[in-house]
Amino acid sequence: MRSRRSGRQAARGQAMVETSIVVVFLLLILSGAYAVSAYANDQNTAVAAVRSGARYAAELGNTGWQPGGSVNPTSADEQVVSEVCNIANTMPNLVPTTNFTVTVYRPQANVNGSLATTDLQDIYSVVPSTCAVAGSPAPQYLNTSTTGCVESNDTGGYTRDCRIQQHPNEAHLGVKLTYAYKAPTPLFPLTLTASVYAVTALSPEFS
Repeated sequence: MRSRRSGRQAARGQAMVETSIVVVFLLLILSGAYAVSAYANDQNTAVAAVRSGARYAAELGNTGWQPGGSVNPTSADEQVVSEVCNIANTMPNLVPTTNFTVTVYRPQANVNGSLATTDLQDIYSVVPSTCAVAGSPAPQYLNTSTTGCVESNDTGGYTRDCRIQQHPNEAHLGVKLTYAYKAPTPLFPLTLTASVYAVTALSPEFS
């Protein structure tokens, strides 16, 4: 009698252990699925942000630059940065304590328009809470080149004189957002750095 009773108790104990393992496994799967779907949702928002920034940059163009004037792109770029940041800030899983970067660049080297190390580029570190360009690290204006530019581009970066709008030779412009994502569930503590970009032609000007 005792052996039957102890056998039933052992079976019940084994069933509880197996059920606990299955429940934990299912929770991990559900948490992983939720984390992936949350990441996809944030990526969609990030794509919308860079597309809006690229459209805005296309309208700004070279902001009325004339030969002999300042080629510094900061004033135009900061408006693009603000446009991107205001939309990116709606991502619920954006890591708010980590600055993200917005890069405005001239897509030339890669056929798909993605950023290449040789492209003219302006890199801005952005404070998510204020959408202001961070003081550290300072903005970077990389890769000196005169190809396709009106004046000697001795400041580096995608300067205003390079942003040609004269039809039919309009320049192209890319906007890239790099940000930190953190999964919303503690059972799946995923943290990663993600990036998206969008490319457009500058609005044409007809003489």
